[in-house]
Amino acid sequence: MVPGLLSRCKKGDGVLEVLEQPRPGRCPRLVVEMTTDSTSRRDWFDYLDEAQRNRDAQSALGIVHGAEVPGGGLVRSYGADKTVIAYDPEQDDPRLLNLALYFLRCQAIHASSRWQSANAREAGEQVTDLATLTERKLESIRVRFTEVQRCASKGIADVDALRSGVSRLIAELLNDLEKPDS
Repeated sequence: MVPGLLSRCKKGDGVLEVLEQPRPGRCPRLVVEMTTDSTSRRDWFDYLDEAQRNRDAQSALGIVHGAEVPGGGLVRSYGADKTVIAYDPEQDDPRLLNLALYFLRCQAIHASSRWQSANAREAGEQVTDLATLTERKLESIRVRFTEVQRCASKGIADVDALRSGVSRLIAELLNDLEKPDS
């Protein structure tokens, strides 16, 4: 069995990726958990919730082999994203299983698109934050370069003044050296 996301957790007997050509980002997934023990006192909500987290799925289907799910009935829903059905492949109509899978497939697609929208919104906010930070840093760099440029201009002026002064003094010294001794 392929390990899941949760350490030492094997919940999630099967995973269906519900789109043949997934959109960029997260592929909608449906986790399936099966048991042959129809008398199980399993807390299906928590069990399916952990299976969803373990298999990174947006919806979950629990299948109990037998005539009814624990607590009675053929179908038990635990919110929009978790359903448990009683199913006996020897006696039951496969359309029941098909309908449950179809319903949860639609829910997984819906949940995945909500997740992608939230991520797109978050990415947009991060891009805005990045643009603001970049603008602030660029302004800070511009101020520093302006200061460097001002200091460089002053340095160049000092070098020019020194060159001019030294040239003048050398010229005067050469003139004095060329004069005959009086």
